[in-house]
Amino acid sequence: MTKYLEVKERTLSPMEQTICVADDLCSLNFVMHCELFGELAEESLHAALDKVQARHPLLRMRLHGEDGNLWFRQGAGPIPVRIVDGPTSSVATEAEYELHTEFDRRRGPMVRCVWMRHDLAHATLLATFHHLIGDGISGSLLFRDLTQALRGDELEI
Repeated sequence: MTKYLEVKERTLSPMEQTICVADDLCSLNFVMHCELFGELAEESLHAALDKVQARHPLLRMRLHGEDGNLWFRQGAGPIPVRIVDGPTSSVATEAEYELHTEFDRRRGPMVRCVWMRHDLAHATLLATFHHLIGDGISGSLLFRDLTQALRGDELEI
């Protein structure tokens, strides 16, 4: 059984507060993707995402409080996965949709995935993050840990 890292709830920094204000004006999402080859069961993907979420505390956070006095609070649900069947040519369209779809920051989590199944042994996984909890480096780490979990490797906490 995967154990969760304990993270204290904390007030957002001034920069994080600024990101929230900017996000109210325009979406601050970013999308990363990776191609997956080989058969993948939906249960395996959810189990791997649960392990990654256990490893990275901000993936379990949501916002609480009023504007100007926000803090991170634990309690976000599992990372949601939307499943889309379609050709590789539709990846850009799905990424564009994800970029412009807001997160419910008060409910969390502030990351979600799209599993684009191209055929039985080929898929693209999109991960959409809110910039409040991640950037390109943290997105790369998510995919590193996710692929390790999908292979059955143990993630260190």
